[in-house]
Amino acid sequence: MRFLRIDDIIQITGLSRATVYRLVEKDRFPRPRRIGDRAVAWVHSEVEEWADGLPVANQNINWQGIKNDQH
Repeated sequence: MRFLRIDDIIQITGLSRATVYRLVEKDRFPRPRRIGDRAVAWVHSEVEEWADGLPVANQNINWQGIKNDQH
């Protein structure tokens, strides 16, 4: 089992520390595991599973929400 610390989570997801913990509290992100008296870490496979469940951006829609083939 591979563990990720908060700095790893921030780098991998692009989320801020506050956002990660806010999502954890709302049960929308995996909960960290206690790995020491004052340390927590996330299970890598659980974070990957979370990321795999995210919707994928539509590459055919530009930043204005217009489909690229409609110009």
